[in-house]
Amino acid sequence: MVSRHVNTCCRQNSRSKQMFTQTMAKKFCLNKTRESIVFNQKCLIHLSPKRHNPLVAIVLRQAAKFVAVLTGRVVRKWWRELPPNKRQLVIQWFARHKWKFGLLLLSSVLAFVAYYTSHLVDTPITGRKRFIAFTPKQLKEINDYEFEVQLETYKHKLLPSSHEMSKRVARVATQLLNANNDLPQIHDNEWSISVVDDLNIKNAFVMPSGQIFVFSGMLAICDNDQQLGVVLAHEMAHCVQCLHHLLYNN
Repeated sequence: MVSRHVNTCCRQNSRSKQMFTQTMAKKFCLNKTRESIVFNQKCLIHLSPKRHNPLVAIVLRQAAKFVAVLTGRVVRKWWRELPPNKRQLVIQWFARHKWKFGLLLLSSVLAFVAYYTSHLVDTPITGRKRFIAFTPKQLKEINDYEFEVQLETYKHKLLPSSHEMSKRVARVATQLLNANNDLPQIHDNEWSISVVDDLNIKNAFVMPSGQIFVFSGMLAICDNDQQLGVVLAHEMAHCVQCLHHLLYNN
C-alpha cells in the first residue's frame, strides 16, 4: 500500500514536471533576425563591465555644484554689504515669519516620509524592504526600451535558434527554470534567449522581464554546461529578485 502511494506521488510529480517543461517551452519567446529565428536575453550583473555616467548627468552634477557655490558667495557678499539697520530689519522679518518657515520645513519632511514609505516594497524570497522610485508602468517601459536597444545593437550578431550555441544556452536555461519552478517569479516572466556572436565580449546578463543575453565569448570560457549554469543562475537570480516583479503582481 505504501509503495502504491509512493508510485502514485512519483507519477504525479512526473506529470507536473512535464506540464511545467511544456509551459516553459511555449513561453520561450523567439525573435526573427536576419531571416532566421533567434532567442533573446538581458543585463543586470556583477559580470558586466563598469557602466560610466552619461555625459548629461556629469554636466548637470557639475552645474549644480557651480550654482550652489555661486549662490552662496552672492548671498554672503549681499549680507556683508548690508548696513546694520537693514540687517536688523531682515532678521526681524524672518523672526515674524518663522512659523511659516517651520511649517514649510515640516510639510517637506512629511511629504518626503510619505513618498518614501509608499515606495517601499518587499523583495521576493528574502522579504526585505527596498525603496523603488519608479511605477510598474515606468519600469516596464524602461525594460522594453532597453531590450529593443540591445536587439538593435546586436541585430547583425544574433545567432539563430538552430545554432549549437543557442541550443546549449536554451538547454541550460530550461534546466534552471525546471529546477526552480516552485518560485512564482519563474512563472511571471516570458523568458527569452539571445545569443550574440562576439568572442571579444565575455559577458552574460538577464533583463528584469526575463530576456537572457549571452555572448559567445562567455560560452568559449565555459568548459561545460555546469560552468555556464553557474553564470546563468547568477544572472537569473538578479531577475527573480528584481522588485518590479512584485510591482507587476500588485
